[in-house]
Amino acid sequence: MKANLNLHDVEHMGYGVFGRNLTGALERLGIENVGHLPAPGEAVDSPGSPPAKELARVALWASTPPHVKGWYDGQLAALFSMWEGTDMPPMFRENLPDFDRIFVPSRQNQELFGRFHPDVRYIPLAVDSRWVPTECPPVGREFIFLTGGASPRKNIPMVGRAFVEVFGDHIRGKIPGPIPRLLVKANHRDAISGSNIRAITATLSAKEELELYKSVHCFVSATKGEGWGLMPHQAIALGRPTILPNASGHAAFAHYGIPIDTHRVPAGNSTFWGDGGDYWMPEYDQLCQAMWDVYHNYEQYAEQAAKNAVMIGNEFSWERTAAEVITNLPELHEEGPTEWTWKPTKSRVFRCLVIREVTYTINGVHHRYEPGVEYWESPDMKMRLAEGGHLDPDCIDPDEMGQEKADQMISAAARAICPTCCRPMNAELHQLVGAQ
Repeated sequence: MKANLNLHDVEHMGYGVFGRNLTGALERLGIENVGHLPAPGEAVDSPGSPPAKELARVALWASTPPHVKGWYDGQLAALFSMWEGTDMPPMFRENLPDFDRIFVPSRQNQELFGRFHPDVRYIPLAVDSRWVPTECPPVGREFIFLTGGASPRKNIPMVGRAFVEVFGDHIRGKIPGPIPRLLVKANHRDAISGSNIRAITATLSAKEELELYKSVHCFVSATKGEGWGLMPHQAIALGRPTILPNASGHAAFAHYGIPIDTHRVPAGNSTFWGDGGDYWMPEYDQLCQAMWDVYHNYEQYAEQAAKNAVMIGNEFSWERTAAEVITNLPELHEEGPTEWTWKPTKSRVFRCLVIREVTYTINGVHHRYEPGVEYWESPDMKMRLAEGGHLDPDCIDPDEMGQEKADQMISAAARAICPTCCRPMNAELHQLVGAQ
């Protein structure tokens, strides 16, 4: 059995963890990966994704739909993807009908993607073998909570607000007991700080990440929406009491943690692709109560967390995920085509010009951009370039993507700061923003 596996190979991204583990599990079950599927003229030089040496009958992507540019005639195109809101923006889903089969990691996503494709199948995900039950640390002088994420959707400020409200008197020494502390694993943009709150913005190795989780007493997620929910799943699998919203991707395993209710709030234009419908906002009072309960009844929660870690490990594994993928792709047994006739998808692409050389890695492929060269890319890639301060204002066109999106691109790029000199990276964009 062979497949062209087109998966991320970036260790510190959700899709990267997903892609690496799925690839490994498929290979352990006998699937030969004959290489990343390059589009005609595409430069493929990532060490983790060698270009295809042959065409398999099945081409599988673990990716967002707009990043898939096409495949070759005679191949079955399968996509394993996810979305974090109740609605899917047109620019995200416009090429979904081109795929032959869609896999998603939650029942909510199965219903959502099913509005736009006739063959959507639910296959749950897992965490890698490092995340096994370990004994909870005893409570000494401190009681440590951990939260994290890399976008406003992760809702880190709500966790910080709840922490201060619940434990303010403990922090000020008015109530005796272990000193509550909150660790926040986030990038600089999404990190918070305050009394007894410490941000961890450095990139951690896999070993360092594991040691961080082992050191804490409780993991807290207030995310507003997930396709699956890697961070709380890791914490539960490790045996840490884990507070999490019982909605979206979490619904498959929230019962192994400490689930809290949610209510709907508009997501708005909070994504690269546009309006995401509604998010699932955690009930704030329940979040506060759960943090209070875990702090004051830690031994009880730690004992249950140890049992839950065993149960979630038995229910979800990458081997089981890979086995279900294989079961749902009987075409893996068939011979692939011999003619390399390219079939592009119908995704819209947008003109990109950059003002400096830059490289992004998407789906395990290095995409290099050089000044003076015209590129045509997906809307989220264009926004990435804009956010980094790399996009030439000449290619920001309100008629192309709408005035609101163009304004977002200009503003995002204008906020980019050079880490060396701490000055704006694109003065020309700042002048544009000032003129609006």
